[in-house]
Amino acid sequence: TSDAENLLRELLDKYDRQLPLWHTRLLLALAELRPESFWIPFNLGRRLSGGGSIEEAQAALKLLRRAEDRIASLRPQQREILAAWTTFFKGPAWLTSMQHGDLSAYAELQRLAATIETREDRNWPSREDVTLLLVNAHLYADKLAEATKVSEDLLRRYPKSQSARAKA
Repeated sequence: TSDAENLLRELLDKYDRQLPLWHTRLLLALAELRPESFWIPFNLGRRLSGGGSIEEAQAALKLLRRAEDRIASLRPQQREILAAWTTFFKGPAWLTSMQHGDLSAYAELQRLAATIETREDRNWPSREDVTLLLVNAHLYADKLAEATKVSEDLLRRYPKSQSARAKA
Protein backbone atom coordinates (compact mmCIF):
# COMPACT_ATOMS: atom_id res chain seq x y z
CA THR A 1 0.00 0.00 0.00
CA SER A 2 2.81 2.45 0.73
CA ASP A 3 4.08 2.08 -2.86
CA ALA A 4 0.58 2.89 -4.15
CA GLU A 5 0.35 5.85 -1.76
CA ASN A 6 3.72 7.17 -2.97
CA LEU A 7 2.63 6.73 -6.59
CA LEU A 8 -0.57 8.68 -5.88
CA ARG A 9 1.42 11.49 -4.28
CA GLU A 10 3.70 11.68 -7.34
CA LEU A 11 0.74 11.70 -9.72
CA LEU A 12 -1.06 14.39 -7.71
CA ASP A 13 2.07 16.54 -7.68
CA LYS A 14 2.28 16.37 -11.48
CA TYR A 15 -0.46 19.02 -11.89
CA ASP A 16 -0.74 22.21 -9.86
CA ARG A 17 -4.25 23.10 -10.96
CA GLN A 18 -7.29 21.13 -12.03
CA LEU A 19 -6.49 17.56 -12.96
CA PRO A 20 -7.14 16.44 -16.54
CA LEU A 21 -10.03 13.97 -16.81
CA TRP A 22 -7.82 11.06 -17.85
CA HIS A 23 -5.53 11.74 -14.88
CA THR A 24 -8.46 11.83 -12.47
CA ARG A 25 -9.77 8.54 -13.83
CA LEU A 26 -6.35 6.95 -13.37
CA LEU A 27 -6.19 8.14 -9.76
CA LEU A 28 -9.73 6.95 -9.03
CA ALA A 29 -8.80 3.52 -10.40
CA LEU A 30 -5.77 3.49 -8.10
CA ALA A 31 -8.04 4.28 -5.15
CA GLU A 32 -10.26 1.31 -6.08
CA LEU A 33 -7.23 -1.00 -6.20
CA ARG A 34 -6.23 -0.12 -2.63
CA PRO A 35 -9.47 -0.12 -0.61
CA GLU A 36 -7.57 -0.66 2.66
CA SER A 37 -5.66 2.62 2.35
CA PHE A 38 -6.64 5.73 4.30
CA TRP A 39 -4.16 7.99 2.52
CA ILE A 40 -5.17 7.33 -1.09
CA PRO A 41 -8.83 8.34 -0.73
CA PHE A 42 -7.91 11.12 1.71
CA ASN A 43 -5.32 12.77 -0.56
CA LEU A 44 -7.34 12.30 -3.74
CA GLY A 45 -10.55 13.47 -2.06
CA ARG A 46 -8.75 16.51 -0.67
CA ARG A 47 -7.45 17.40 -4.12
CA LEU A 48 -10.78 16.86 -5.89
CA SER A 49 -12.82 18.71 -3.25
CA GLY A 50 -11.84 22.10 -4.63
CA GLY A 51 -11.99 21.15 -8.30
CA GLY A 52 -15.10 23.03 -9.29
CA SER A 53 -17.05 20.44 -11.27
CA ILE A 54 -20.00 18.58 -9.77
CA GLU A 55 -18.38 15.27 -10.79
CA GLU A 56 -15.22 16.12 -8.87
CA ALA A 57 -17.26 17.24 -5.86
CA GLN A 58 -19.22 13.98 -5.82
CA ALA A 59 -16.05 11.91 -6.23
CA ALA A 60 -14.37 13.89 -3.43
CA LEU A 61 -17.25 13.28 -1.03
CA LYS A 62 -17.25 9.56 -1.82
CA LEU A 63 -13.48 9.32 -1.33
CA LEU A 64 -13.51 11.32 1.90
CA ARG A 65 -16.26 9.07 3.28
CA ARG A 66 -14.09 6.09 2.41
CA ALA A 67 -11.15 7.73 4.20
CA GLU A 68 -13.36 8.28 7.26
CA ASP A 69 -14.15 4.58 7.27
CA ARG A 70 -10.40 3.84 7.35
CA ILE A 71 -9.41 6.25 10.16
CA ALA A 72 -9.41 3.40 12.68
CA SER A 73 -6.47 1.88 10.76
CA LEU A 74 -4.26 4.87 11.62
CA ARG A 75 -2.06 5.29 14.67
CA PRO A 76 -4.10 6.57 17.63
CA GLN A 77 -2.27 9.91 17.74
CA GLN A 78 -3.22 10.59 14.09
CA ARG A 79 -6.91 9.75 14.26
CA GLU A 80 -8.31 12.89 15.86
CA ILE A 81 -6.56 15.43 13.66
CA LEU A 82 -7.11 13.48 10.43
CA ALA A 83 -10.80 13.05 11.27
CA ALA A 84 -11.04 16.86 11.55
CA TRP A 85 -9.24 17.38 8.23
CA THR A 86 -11.32 14.73 6.47
CA THR A 87 -14.47 16.52 7.60
CA PHE A 88 -13.05 19.93 6.68
CA PHE A 89 -12.16 18.89 3.11
CA LYS A 90 -15.79 17.95 2.49
CA GLY A 91 -16.64 21.66 2.78
CA PRO A 92 -15.33 22.83 -0.60
CA ALA A 93 -17.04 19.85 -2.29
CA TRP A 94 -20.35 20.79 -0.67
CA LEU A 95 -19.86 24.40 -1.79
CA THR A 96 -19.36 23.17 -5.35
CA SER A 97 -22.53 21.09 -5.02
CA MET A 98 -24.40 24.21 -3.91
CA GLN A 99 -23.07 26.14 -6.91
CA HIS A 100 -24.56 23.43 -9.10
CA GLY A 101 -27.98 23.67 -7.46
CA ASP A 102 -27.78 21.09 -4.66
CA LEU A 103 -29.13 23.11 -1.76
CA SER A 104 -29.15 20.04 0.51
CA ALA A 105 -25.41 20.66 0.80
CA TYR A 106 -26.26 23.83 2.76
CA ALA A 107 -27.38 21.75 5.74
CA GLU A 108 -24.19 19.68 5.53
CA LEU A 109 -22.04 22.81 5.62
CA GLN A 110 -23.96 24.19 8.59
CA ARG A 111 -23.45 20.88 10.41
CA LEU A 112 -19.75 20.89 9.51
CA ALA A 113 -19.30 24.41 10.87
CA ALA A 114 -21.11 23.50 14.09
CA THR A 115 -19.34 20.22 14.78
CA ILE A 116 -15.83 20.21 13.32
CA GLU A 117 -13.12 20.34 15.90
CA THR A 118 -10.70 23.20 15.40
CA ARG A 119 -7.74 24.27 17.45
CA GLU A 120 -5.43 27.23 17.50
CA ASP A 121 -2.69 24.87 16.36
CA ARG A 122 -1.63 25.43 12.73
CA ASN A 123 -1.77 21.67 12.11
CA TRP A 124 -5.56 21.67 12.65
CA PRO A 125 -8.31 23.20 10.51
CA SER A 126 -8.68 26.80 11.66
CA ARG A 127 -11.94 28.20 13.01
CA GLU A 128 -11.44 31.05 10.53
CA ASP A 129 -11.36 28.69 7.53
CA VAL A 130 -14.38 26.74 8.77
CA THR A 131 -16.29 29.98 9.31
CA LEU A 132 -15.41 31.15 5.78
CA LEU A 133 -16.93 27.94 4.41
CA LEU A 134 -20.11 28.79 6.31
CA VAL A 135 -20.12 32.38 4.99
CA ASN A 136 -19.85 31.06 1.44
CA ALA A 137 -22.64 28.55 2.10
CA HIS A 138 -24.90 31.38 3.30
CA LEU A 139 -24.05 33.39 0.17
CA TYR A 140 -24.78 30.48 -2.18
CA ALA A 141 -28.08 29.87 -0.35
CA ASP A 142 -28.92 33.56 -0.85
CA LYS A 143 -29.01 34.14 2.92
CA LEU A 144 -27.25 37.49 2.90
CA ALA A 145 -28.21 38.50 6.45
CA GLU A 146 -26.68 35.31 7.86
CA ALA A 147 -23.57 35.73 5.73
CA THR A 148 -23.14 39.30 6.95
CA LYS A 149 -23.66 38.32 10.59
CA VAL A 150 -21.13 35.47 10.40
CA SER A 151 -18.64 37.69 8.51
CA GLU A 152 -18.91 40.44 11.13
CA ASP A 153 -18.43 37.91 13.91
CA LEU A 154 -15.39 36.53 12.10
CA LEU A 155 -13.93 40.03 11.78
CA ARG A 156 -14.41 40.61 15.50
CA ARG A 157 -12.60 37.38 16.34
CA TYR A 158 -9.97 37.63 13.60
CA PRO A 159 -9.51 41.33 12.81
CA LYS A 160 -6.65 40.66 10.37
CA SER A 161 -8.70 38.28 8.21
CA GLN A 162 -8.53 39.58 4.64
CA SER A 163 -10.91 36.87 3.42
CA ALA A 164 -13.62 37.85 5.87
CA ARG A 165 -13.08 41.54 5.15
CA ALA A 166 -13.68 40.88 1.44
CA LYS A 167 -16.93 38.99 2.20
CA ALA A 168 -18.36 41.63 4.56
